[in-house]
Amino acid sequence: MRLDLPQARPDRGLGDAGADAAAERGARMKRREFLASIGFGALVPAAALAQPVGTSAWTLFDRIKPSTSTMAYSRDGRLIATGTGGIIRIWIAQTGEQIQEIVYNETPAEDVDALAFHPDGRQLLGGGTGPKHRNLRLWEIETGQELRRYEGLGIGPLSIAYNADASRIVAGGNDNTVRVWDALTGRQIMAHGAKGPMHFACFLGDGSRVLAAGLDLFVRIYDAETGLPTRTLAPTGARYRCGALSPDGQLLALGGTRGAAYLFDLDSGAVLQRLVTGSGSVRALAFTPDGARLLTGDSGSDRSAVELWDVASGKRLWVQEQKISFGMGGVSTLALNPLGDSFAVSIFPEGVQIWPTPEAAQ
Repeated sequence: MRLDLPQARPDRGLGDAGADAAAERGARMKRREFLASIGFGALVPAAALAQPVGTSAWTLFDRIKPSTSTMAYSRDGRLIATGTGGIIRIWIAQTGEQIQEIVYNETPAEDVDALAFHPDGRQLLGGGTGPKHRNLRLWEIETGQELRRYEGLGIGPLSIAYNADASRIVAGGNDNTVRVWDALTGRQIMAHGAKGPMHFACFLGDGSRVLAAGLDLFVRIYDAETGLPTRTLAPTGARYRCGALSPDGQLLALGGTRGAAYLFDLDSGAVLQRLVTGSGSVRALAFTPDGARLLTGDSGSDRSAVELWDVASGKRLWVQEQKISFGMGGVSTLALNPLGDSFAVSIFPEGVQIWPTPEAAQ
């Protein structure tokens, strides 16, 4: 049975990137009015936060409690995909209406750990770490039909991304390998091994290079054709569990196991900022659309938080935190809406919630 996807607004069509400025401003205003109408509480600066707010979030997806391992927005911000256990669900981000459910595998312990929308917004790429599912899969969103598989993974992907024209796919693997495929044919182009699981991988610039980071202490840049390493960024002593590339491709943010996020300049390879979160592990990162701020999600033994940082100064601008007991709970993943006005965060055991960014809440 075919699903009727909601009709795209004229200013934010699934394949229309040419909305004029006036229409875009109107859409943003309507979105802010919508956020206000559903009762978002005001978010407060870090300096003014005496205790966790705890009640300001809008819980959209209470069917997928208690925790989600991965989330991704479509480029136009209309859709969000979540991976929980072996199930992928696709939702209308603004209303929480589920429009598709895909069974990746029937073993809940084998999580879906990586998702990426195709730039056209009509296809979704996903993969998990279970030993029975050693491939990436591409689905058509409207029908839920599987379109293609990308073979060759040793265990499964922890991070996947398209290049700019969606002709290539890169994956950081739980099998200590970074791989590149031809997106149209499924042919694996290159593979290079590391000394630990690769939690983050992305294309750089024109797509001729890929960057990968993980638990082996090193951040490397590879030739996307040959797989040969071409550069290594400055070591920090941290093992990395997540990453994000700035919109202009100049900065790299990596979340480490030492309670900090690191900002790298990709031209020099140097560390520009060390953002100390106060929790044991940074689990998720996202740049705002202008690249001026960075959102982090972190968890420790007794504290979990989502924090907003100024990239240039390294100053913490805002924090939303909660106390947890015996390491049970906290942020598992987050994703920023490409429109920049809201973000989704999975917090155990509350489930997935949508928050306005501080600018949208004002």
